[in-house]
Amino acid sequence: MILFNRKATFALVAVTTILSKVVHIYAHYGALQEGQLTRWCYSFFLQDVVLLVICHLFVARKLDVNRSRTLRVLVGFGGTLLLSTSVFVSLSNACVFYNSGVEVHWANATLANDAAGRRTLLSGLWPSIYITLACIATAAFLQWPLYFIFEIFSNLLSAPFIAMAYVMAVGPRHLFRRTTWRAWLASARQRITSGSIDLEACEPKDFDLDETSSDERLNLRNWPWVLLFQIFTHAAGLAALLAMFILFMIRPHKATLKLMTWTAIVSPFVALGSASEALAKMKPLYKSGIGFKWDGRTAMSRPTKYEWLPSDREPAGFEDWYHDRRHYTASHDPLKISNLHDDVLEALGDLKTVPIRHVITILLESTRKDVFPLKKDGVIAQRFADTWDNKEFPSDVEERLRNISATARHLTGDFDHGFAPPQGEGEVENESGAEDKMKKPRGGISFEDTFVTSTYTLKSVAGSLCGVVPLIVDFNREYKKHLYQPCLPHVLDVLGRLNHKGEEGYRSYPWKSTFMQSATSTFDEQKNLVWKMGYGHFYDKEYLQADYAKFGKVTLPDVNYFSVPEDPLLDYIKDEFNMAKENDKRIMITHLTSTSHHPYGIPDTDKPDEKYKELGKGLDDLSKWVNAIGYDDRWLAKILGALDDLGVANETLVVMVGDHGLSIPENGKLPTYYNPYTINNIVPMVFSHPLLPPIKVQSSVTSRDIVPTILDLLAETGSLSKPATKAARDLTANYEGQSMIRPIRTKTLNDVANWQFTVVNPGGEQLTIRDAEHKQWVLTVPVGDATDVEWQFSADIHNAQVTLDLEFHDFLRKVETKFGVEAAEWAEQAAFIGRWWVQENWRRWRHGPYSRL
Repeated sequence: MILFNRKATFALVAVTTILSKVVHIYAHYGALQEGQLTRWCYSFFLQDVVLLVICHLFVARKLDVNRSRTLRVLVGFGGTLLLSTSVFVSLSNACVFYNSGVEVHWANATLANDAAGRRTLLSGLWPSIYITLACIATAAFLQWPLYFIFEIFSNLLSAPFIAMAYVMAVGPRHLFRRTTWRAWLASARQRITSGSIDLEACEPKDFDLDETSSDERLNLRNWPWVLLFQIFTHAAGLAALLAMFILFMIRPHKATLKLMTWTAIVSPFVALGSASEALAKMKPLYKSGIGFKWDGRTAMSRPTKYEWLPSDREPAGFEDWYHDRRHYTASHDPLKISNLHDDVLEALGDLKTVPIRHVITILLESTRKDVFPLKKDGVIAQRFADTWDNKEFPSDVEERLRNISATARHLTGDFDHGFAPPQGEGEVENESGAEDKMKKPRGGISFEDTFVTSTYTLKSVAGSLCGVVPLIVDFNREYKKHLYQPCLPHVLDVLGRLNHKGEEGYRSYPWKSTFMQSATSTFDEQKNLVWKMGYGHFYDKEYLQADYAKFGKVTLPDVNYFSVPEDPLLDYIKDEFNMAKENDKRIMITHLTSTSHHPYGIPDTDKPDEKYKELGKGLDDLSKWVNAIGYDDRWLAKILGALDDLGVANETLVVMVGDHGLSIPENGKLPTYYNPYTINNIVPMVFSHPLLPPIKVQSSVTSRDIVPTILDLLAETGSLSKPATKAARDLTANYEGQSMIRPIRTKTLNDVANWQFTVVNPGGEQLTIRDAEHKQWVLTVPVGDATDVEWQFSADIHNAQVTLDLEFHDFLRKVETKFGVEAAEWAEQAAFIGRWWVQENWRRWRHGPYSRL
């Protein structure tokens, strides 16, 4: 690998290696204890120096072997491979960190196998090109000093081997003769001035040990300054190396310090080959919590017999009942909390007056709670305000921010946004034409503290619509594993096929389930997951752009690397309701939005109030995301308007929930990938129906509670036949979650907390845990094979103060120092709950060692 010359090539390797190490230290700085960085930072570069010395030996051809052409070829190939790999790995780490805020995890490199995944990676192409060009320019500028410094290091580290080779070459008989050392010094002079070392030059044939001429003898008067300079620089280099090595040897043997020492080129092998045993090895420090008492305990048991299950066929989602396989059983779950014996929330009034014929579930891409609706005193608006003169919004910006979540205010009933009132004639009217209606609560339950099941979209979809915690492995593997609960489409299909003799109206109608999105379904096997979840129909980008699309081929340009705008789906939503009316059916529609996905593009439009608006100076990503949230808000208004136009609003339950949040305002990170910030887990959730009173629930709930709540609501409103009501109540009791139309319990009867889990994107390395009673405390548990994932504890949703460490006991002591003993004991309890939960999660999904359960 020769760029312009050998010095420039080596300099590029050195610059990228050092850049990657600086990124590595910065990424894990929070895990260091106070004073460790200044005390031991120098030792962190030991592996990098050793790597660069080896690279220098290759570049300077000090490892050339003259005897064998084959060996020369092998050495040349090995050197080229080493140099190229080092540059690629180091640059990849720096570029990925710049674009995503986290270091590259090579175990997830299979993401590039998917076309949509490649487009995701290419979204950071230009910043990566700029970083690469900057490294090349820096290498060109620093090539001479970098090459010289590592020439000294390579001379020092290779000197013992050269001396050994020389001794072997001259033989012990000539070793102590004066002419031998004069010849060696003459050879040293040549090496000093030329910088070349040739092992062949140590052969006896290169020296006449008895007839060294006076012209060849060393004359120090000819080059004393060269010798002195070489002595000084090599002495300084030796001192630097010895200091680094001594610091490395005497520093504490802590996992965090070892992590800091890794050089970039070893990270792929460490990540893939070093399994973290943190959970298996950890011991309690405070003797609090379950410890090892639950080891081997499981909720997997023979499924409860239901007499209403059909005997003539095997409905999808209920296979375990027909094959006598172990299934999740609530009565065996030590974490199960049931509130079904409690009364329905009094504020809901008489639910028998609320008919629910249809159900729509909408998953809002990248939507966190504080944008639904957006408020002036929130973190996001304050970030924008700080960029304007006197921290005051220009009138056009404030108007956009006031209108950007009008539909969210209508759905949640929260109109206390804090923005200045509209000037002139008032706010811009929504496309639904229902200006007055949008200023009033629509009706329904708004949940103020919802913990999502996963920050990876496809896992979040499965968790929300199947009432489960997703599988703790990277990416979507749920599609080929054991879905340990029937999903909502499975349940509704079974309920619709029961014997409804004597029932009148829609209660006797069968259900039809449809999944809709304007994004591609090819990414990470999503289509297979949707079919696995029991949906009978699926509209995606590929269908919308096909010639056979029912309402014509969509030719709109993409708004991001996954999706076209959602607007074409409105025809399909209306069509589903029209066909249900014609064919006496009930429909369940699930819609996953996508415009608010990175890079947060919105469709071009001629309407000035819908065009992109810069909301803050220098906050492009945050501004684009909030603009995309505004598009989604207008899109929701169109859906609600369509329900009104079709006359089905009063018989349709609309459930909206975020798939995960984003922490752009807090840490600038665009994805949720290896990003366990608490705000990513807190999403909006609304159960909207015009005939429900508008109420807010402050209790801590999870998106895992959606399925049992829908079933409980269908039963309580009298929207099911008697046999279906009985079946719905049986199934509701066997889901992990509670019914959110009843008071949420924070503990079991045995005083076990209401533990709530979020599987962090991509799914296999981090698990965040909280309990409903101490919702401000959140623990992030390292659960996978990566050895660079820390324990984390935070005490607020914006992670203003975060405690990190790789070693469990050191981590707990840090928590105690910063937050007190009670918080540290809670963290230990949560850690051992997480330790048990990981194995239990794998049992339920029949993953890994439990695949034969």
